[in-house]
Amino acid sequence: MSFNLLFLPLLGGYVFARNCFRTRYSALRSENYRLLFVAAECGLYLLILAAILRYIFTLAEQSLPLLAFADRLWHAVFPFEYSGVAVLSFILGRTLWPVVNRLFDFTSEGEVNRTIDEKGDPLEVLLKHAMEEHRAVIVTLQSGKVYVGQVITNFNPAYDVQSVKISTILSGYRKPEDQTVIFNTDYGSVLKAVHAKDPSVSERDMKDLGTVFPLTEIRSVGIFSLPMYKQFFAHLTNRPPLQDHP
Repeated sequence: MSFNLLFLPLLGGYVFARNCFRTRYSALRSENYRLLFVAAECGLYLLILAAILRYIFTLAEQSLPLLAFADRLWHAVFPFEYSGVAVLSFILGRTLWPVVNRLFDFTSEGEVNRTIDEKGDPLEVLLKHAMEEHRAVIVTLQSGKVYVGQVITNFNPAYDVQSVKISTILSGYRKPEDQTVIFNTDYGSVLKAVHAKDPSVSERDMKDLGTVFPLTEIRSVGIFSLPMYKQFFAHLTNRPPLQDHP
């Protein structure tokens, strides 16, 4: 096969990899030569499948004159060896991905979760699970400021997380001497007004409730439970400074 014709299976592999949910996010995360290898691998499978189909068509030409006529016409217009296999592999790449998604029950949401879990970045996994389970997180910034809220960031595993957005419930700071959390602002009344569609809350206020933190400013992130905090940790805000132990 001419090397020029190999561009068609490669292009078909790229289209397939970008649209099949199983390979989509790996392809989107890939760059330069890695993306080329992903497309080439998919293109190779498509080329093998196209060659098998071409062989079946050849056997069927003996009993189906129309196929034999189409084959002669194709090679009269495109007199290049293996041109039919190359074009067929490209067509397969453009048309097979919806079939594969449906046949193997690949979904965008399911593959997003699988890709994030496979990557295994602890922060990305924690934030994704917190958003799915509607659990609050506590975010400590480099400045010592502390925010508690629910994650409202839409995660796309095709790109690395650069920032986090939460719907703020509480905010405060960590005491410099012992890092105890002191909450001094409660956004509960504002959130209740928003969810109750209070007319006193403007449309702009509803959109601006979220707080965005660049990852470079975050010192730590964890799951936060307000009942657990009140039961086990709230009393520590009034404790004396920790004493040195021998």
